[in-house]
Amino acid sequence: MNFGIIIGRVGGVDGVALETENWISVLLQMGHKIHVLCGELEKELSLDCTITLFDKAAFGSETCRWEQENIFLNPKIEAQQIEARLAENVESIEEALLLWIKERQIECILTENATTLPFHLSLGIASCNLIEKTGLPAIAHDHDFYWERGDRYKTPYSKVQEELQRCFP
Repeated sequence: MNFGIIIGRVGGVDGVALETENWISVLLQMGHKIHVLCGELEKELSLDCTITLFDKAAFGSETCRWEQENIFLNPKIEAQQIEARLAENVESIEEALLLWIKERQIECILTENATTLPFHLSLGIASCNLIEKTGLPAIAHDHDFYWERGDRYKTPYSKVQEELQRCFP
């Protein structure tokens, strides 16, 4: 089976990156093919998998920084502008994910912390939409939930609040 792993950053020593390498190792031992789509690759993996770098999935991307600043940290923009920009970001990422799935013939999706913390809000929403639209089997490997962070991910934007409820457990 072709597994597709969606993650913001891989190849590091943080818990999510290390757990992802564990998933890759076990799935390879089981005879599966692994394709990773990530925003950042901290170091090359010594595992037999394909890596697709996708800048918009990076935590340091302009998309991610803009969302954090304007939706959570300093929310001063009118709701219509936020909703339009978020929809544009999600659509762009979702299109890229759909193309990646088609090109790599992905049969099962594994998201790594993409739908737990809205640190990369549009990546999480796009991942959720992707799973709903494709109907592919999926595993959301999540920890460190947004609601455990106190007020960090509070926002006055009702559409964003709805998306948090829909896409982030």
